[in-house]
Amino acid sequence: MQIRDAILGKLLADSSGNVLPMAAMTVVVMAAIVGGGVDMSRAYKVQNRLQNACDSGVLAGRRAVTNAGFNAAAQAQADQYFHINFDQNQQGTHGTTFLVASDTAGNSIGGKASTQMPMLMMQIFGKGDMTLTASCASTMGVGNSDITMVLDVTGSM
Repeated sequence: MQIRDAILGKLLADSSGNVLPMAAMTVVVMAAIVGGGVDMSRAYKVQNRLQNACDSGVLAGRRAVTNAGFNAAAQAQADQYFHINFDQNQQGTHGTTFLVASDTAGNSIGGKASTQMPMLMMQIFGKGDMTLTASCASTMGVGNSDITMVLDVTGSM
């Protein structure tokens, strides 16, 4: 019993083998940092693509508005442009939705898109899917126009 306690005491007091546990903990920390960077860069790319698709969808829907207002044809045009610009298979996402709403005249159209992006590296640490959303709007507006008339009395023009 005393021999075993003496051996354990020497083993616990010995600092010559500390490199392996420190290296193992460093690998875990580096995997978390690199994995978080990889997944966040993917999320940034997908978020940017989702925002662009949302914007193009509402712009196409607003352009398709006729005298009948925001009808099924304008809705279909908005959906088509969104899905052309955001392919969830290419982005590696799932559960993508695109909702468009408008007032009855179709002067203003708002949209909201969302998708689920599965984590690649952070799954090791128990992080599942990340939800990404984008909001967009398009309005019909005619800006103020100022008309200026310039008279050249010198004859130089």
